[in-house]
Amino acid sequence: VSTQSTGGRDNIILRPTGVFGKGDRYASYEMLKAAEWGIFFFIPGAGDRFLMFTHVDDVVEGMVKALQADKPEQVNQTYIICPDEPLSNADWLRVMNKSFNRIQPFVHIPFPLCEIALGLLGPIFNFGKKKSFLFHSENALRMQEDRWYSNQKAKKLLGYQPKYSIPDGLKKTIDDEVRVGEMKRHFISPVVQGLILTVVLLFAIFRFLLA
Repeated sequence: VSTQSTGGRDNIILRPTGVFGKGDRYASYEMLKAAEWGIFFFIPGAGDRFLMFTHVDDVVEGMVKALQADKPEQVNQTYIICPDEPLSNADWLRVMNKSFNRIQPFVHIPFPLCEIALGLLGPIFNFGKKKSFLFHSENALRMQEDRWYSNQKAKKLLGYQPKYSIPDGLKKTIDDEVRVGEMKRHFISPVVQGLILTVVLLFAIFRFLLA
């Protein structure tokens, strides 16, 4: 964001975190779809590392505040746009699963196994995609890092005030995507449906071979 002043061009740099909200079809979308399908029955590692995304409405609010800035202490600054509080990886999964009526994660899987699983599943889930985010083995390394930030400078100087916490933003995003038909709250998750179908087919094949 830049504004013209008598002394030249003043600038404000905004640095939002990852962004989620209706219409996103990249990072948060793939995480939400995985929760919708029932993939997140587990927690990678201890799940105690923090991850921070910002709802798109709050990112827009940050942009508006930057455009309205006209005081000397407000300009020529860099601001982080993010929620007030981070959320642990485990709580991300719990919030998403609860919003989709999925079973809560009930087992912790060590990161090395997660890395192997992501590497094996990646070619399947990423097939045909121009961009993909979730199913890459390096994400097992990223989940071992804290990724959260502070919005205190933006709140103090710009008057920025995020509307959504991460849990509230996730719930709103899921409700919005369900409303437009992009996501569903399945009675039985697609993963469980696939497992049931696989067992039935294997049983039928076994019976056929024994007949």
